[in-house]
Amino acid sequence: MNELGQDYFDIVSVTFELTYSCNFKCIHCYNQGYKPQEVFEIRNLHKLIGFLNKYEVKRVYLFGGEPLMHPEFTEIYKILYSEGFQLSLTTNASLINSDVLDLFITHPPVILWVSIYGFNQIDYIKSTKSDSYAKVFDNIRLLEKHNINPYFKIISLNSIGNFMDIVDYANSHSHSQVSTSFIPTLTQSTTPLSFEFSPTIKDTIHKSLKSPSPDSIYPSGCQIYQNS
Repeated sequence: MNELGQDYFDIVSVTFELTYSCNFKCIHCYNQGYKPQEVFEIRNLHKLIGFLNKYEVKRVYLFGGEPLMHPEFTEIYKILYSEGFQLSLTTNASLINSDVLDLFITHPPVILWVSIYGFNQIDYIKSTKSDSYAKVFDNIRLLEKHNINPYFKIISLNSIGNFMDIVDYANSHSHSQVSTSFIPTLTQSTTPLSFEFSPTIKDTIHKSLKSPSPDSIYPSGCQIYQNS
């Protein structure tokens, strides 16, 4: 990890990329074609905690890939939680099982982001190459049943049949963020950009939203990648 000039700024939060692995093969993903074999080793966790404490970081955002695919996710999560960090993560929700649910009940994240890639089975298969639509929405209902109310990151791919479904879902769930733009892959392919809606439709989506996306939850931060 590079040393940071603490005199110049305060780090409010860090985004920690646990793994590049994912059980989805999303057509827009910036990780596609990038397949490093490394995963974060739990024996290095004390180094991360030392860095976080040195710069008085309070919030840790666990990211991927799909963070739940890390073989030691639960142990890493519990250790960071026990150290007093405010934990948040993004997941596609397809891998939430009884063990993960129990973890979130006993060690609740500050914010749990669930990425949504469509609103029916056909759209999900087109967008993620995974037949996980029913499982994802069953798990969302399961979380809500146990008073774990996720934020929703709605990925507005032009493969979604009816773009107004995006607007309707976002407006019926106040903690929703709609993503309408994508970035090139880590292998420098611009393919993800081809899945953006036209500027006219993007403008229509944003104007139709009842409330702005919660983009300012974490006002500043830095990123730490698992293979640093």
